[in-house]
Amino acid sequence: MAGTMKEDYANILEADYDSAFRISPITASALVRPMGRKTVSLDGEWNFAPDVFDMCFRKKIFQEVRTDDHGREVPTDYDFSNWEKIPVPSCWNTVRPEYTYFEGTGIYFRTFDDPRTEQNGRVLLCFEGAADECRLFLNGKYIGRHVGGFTPFAADITDEILPKGNRLVVTVNNERKMGGVPDRNYDWWNYGGIFRSVFLLPLPDTYLKTMHCHLVPDGTGGNIHADFALNRPDAALPSLHFSIPKLSVELDIPIGTDGTASVDFSARPDLWSPEHPKCYRILASAGKDRVSEETGFREIRAEGDRILLNGKEIFLRGVCCHEESNLNGRTLSPTEREEMMRTAKELGCNVMRLTHYPHDEASVRLADHMGMLLWEEIPVYWALRFEQKETYENAENQLRELIARDYNHPSVILWGIGNENPDTDARYRFMSRLAAVCRKQDPTRLVTAACLVDIDEKRVKDRLADCIDVVGMNEYYGWYYRDYDILQEILDRTLPVLQKPLVISETGAAADAGDFGGDEDLFTENHQKKVLQEQIRIAGNRVNGMFPWILFDFRSGQRLHPKQGGYNRKGLVAEDHKTRKLAFDVVRAFYLQRAKEETNAALQESR
Repeated sequence: MAGTMKEDYANILEADYDSAFRISPITASALVRPMGRKTVSLDGEWNFAPDVFDMCFRKKIFQEVRTDDHGREVPTDYDFSNWEKIPVPSCWNTVRPEYTYFEGTGIYFRTFDDPRTEQNGRVLLCFEGAADECRLFLNGKYIGRHVGGFTPFAADITDEILPKGNRLVVTVNNERKMGGVPDRNYDWWNYGGIFRSVFLLPLPDTYLKTMHCHLVPDGTGGNIHADFALNRPDAALPSLHFSIPKLSVELDIPIGTDGTASVDFSARPDLWSPEHPKCYRILASAGKDRVSEETGFREIRAEGDRILLNGKEIFLRGVCCHEESNLNGRTLSPTEREEMMRTAKELGCNVMRLTHYPHDEASVRLADHMGMLLWEEIPVYWALRFEQKETYENAENQLRELIARDYNHPSVILWGIGNENPDTDARYRFMSRLAAVCRKQDPTRLVTAACLVDIDEKRVKDRLADCIDVVGMNEYYGWYYRDYDILQEILDRTLPVLQKPLVISETGAAADAGDFGGDEDLFTENHQKKVLQEQIRIAGNRVNGMFPWILFDFRSGQRLHPKQGGYNRKGLVAEDHKTRKLAFDVVRAFYLQRAKEETNAALQESR
């Protein structure tokens, strides 16, 4: 590579070769959603190579220097255009057997043209998910870095884009890092790569950055609030137009000098619920920009120790679910996503806990239309470095990006801010701040977390319970702790003092599908069945909801028992997503009975 002697040797002699690339990450403040605008997909075949020695950063190969100062060709250790091709989106673990366990940096490359018909306005490069740290290089220049594999981000590339033949290099690193969110230790498979869609978003110079619309949580079901923000103040835009055609709403709304606008108005929408998932298209225009989204109107709130949906008490008939299939890893096909939700519906669920990280927005849209409530969460999982500033900033940014992405989705009722974290002072400060972020950015939903049980005191003892609306309790009595009756004691000691809704956020037992035996024989379907039967007997009618762990068996590098074979086998359905275990029918019968009781109660009330 051309340069001075010092420059030529820097890539092998410089230990901190990565320092120049650890720039401040792209954050939620830069996020812009498509909102019905025309996008240009970059999905398809990309060139790819594992970069196990980080040559992209050491040798700065993204600059594509091919000649010396005299114009003579110099040798290179790369050839982007002739690397193997892999699909985007996909998890590299599922592309080739050699990549199954790969943790490190992968380099992606492709070219594209400027999508604008006229050379004005802005162009954003948008990613829906790249696990876990992503760095962007366009036409030889480093343009941005994003941390967090499960949430969307956008980079403004207007100043770097060329009319034709733009060369895009993207590095993605999925190494498990101390101080990360999640940290190095977690119980799911570490999929890597650009596993969700990538697209270009052309925009006018002034555009609508956000459009939020929700039912005012005042119990009337007839008041709606909408608010908007431009990307910048623009004196040439004194107002915007907003409409909900199916509600005959047409409003011209003044835009303030700070580029924001809001309005409250009365309407009578059909309220969204699992039984009646009614959605409405909302539209707004400001200057040259036009946006539209689908939303539904519903009210969710906690009142004392009850959860109310549209003013009526609801029992959360739930299940936990990872985003995974054997064939596609985390990049589920539309058929696989629908299969996941239909299986939960067959189980009798009205809610799913999308664990332990944000799932693709495609699943959320599906829930909107199929009538499935959602608990969404960020991967604040087990023991993080709660005392580290960068760790908190990472977690908060993922939370902000998730809320910004899914604000208008009526199916989402719970923001989850953590799972099974130790009750330390640092963790309490960390999590209470996240709860405050939820309430400030979205006051229309409930905040929750999966808390731990104090084994010695036999109760839910967690300071975080004071900061959240719905308390989740992860417990595995009958599995990790073989005595079922301890659960009774925990509820007896917890419920009288909690005075908040309590849900069993995880419970269950592992079973190797097709393995039968005695009801106390571990890893048999019979034992899993008994554990769920006992859970229902003891807790089913005392808590506000249950979320058995888990819908499908899923891959986990932690699970090394011969009966597990690299899978967490607590699924009610095997990893083929077809084979129902005995426990599936146990949960289904309980849920159908609870649903019948709720229907009968509603009929009695209507009389």
